[in-house]
Amino acid sequence: MAGTFGSQPTQFRLTSTQTALALILPKRLCSEINSLRRVYDKSYSKWTPHINILYPFVEPLSLPGAIRVLTDCLWDKQQSSINVSIDEVDVFRHRKNATVFLKPNVESTEMLCQLRSLLVESLGCKEGDGTHDGVYRPHMSVGQATLTGDSIKKLVGKAEKLVGIAWRGYSLVIMQRSPSGKMEPIEELPLGDKEPLENAEICTLIDTGWSPCSSFASEIVWAPILASVAEQSIMEKSPFDVSILTYNIMAESYAPAFFSRLPLIIDAISGLAARSNSVKVLCLQEVNEESEYLVTNYFSS
Repeated sequence: MAGTFGSQPTQFRLTSTQTALALILPKRLCSEINSLRRVYDKSYSKWTPHINILYPFVEPLSLPGAIRVLTDCLWDKQQSSINVSIDEVDVFRHRKNATVFLKPNVESTEMLCQLRSLLVESLGCKEGDGTHDGVYRPHMSVGQATLTGDSIKKLVGKAEKLVGIAWRGYSLVIMQRSPSGKMEPIEELPLGDKEPLENAEICTLIDTGWSPCSSFASEIVWAPILASVAEQSIMEKSPFDVSILTYNIMAESYAPAFFSRLPLIIDAISGLAARSNSVKVLCLQEVNEESEYLVTNYFSS
């Protein structure tokens, strides 16, 4: 059975690492898993937390046709959303290292495998296409470890703290590799009973590791952002502007003495800050003890 685009048969091959079809972890769970991936996963900056459904996927030029076929397939089969529950940590051992990953429970694995089989068939591909050894094993990587010592055991122990996380997947995301190497979301394919709220929480961008945000209002000062509705209400009552000034002040041994550069830095910062009546945030990069002391004392005086 070949996939079709319009009335013309289209042959697809699952051979490209430039594209992927994935189930993305909800945003509310990204920070927790990324706190581990940031340290141990070499792909942290290129992939958001995910479970690949099809990777490798189709060549970028074949994406429009593949998207059409997959969308029609999901619509025709009335594919419902998927409950995903993580109940185990497991390891893929390679020749030079090992990958530690979160493993969905049996029920979730069966649903993901059935969904993949449906999509692979709609594309006119074989069940084992796009897999390492002919078998699809849904998983979420958290990092790599060396094969020596107790590196694997330590990483597994840390990953086990994530066992028990669960979410409902209301859509699949088509991703394509950008020139920088990041896998960026380009299309979302709904799964049946998609809920707008849950969908809005999908972590479709690479997580930067920032902690949850807070919002500012004159009557309550700083408060955690608990919900989009509450945030909107606060912002409507107390609109304000924020100016962010950022400087790399070069705390390097080969740079000129910081004390001699301080007046120039102060003049530049003060000149820009004076042009705006908004709330101001100053960000300094490459700060050492000397520069921190001098700058802090100047602006606090």
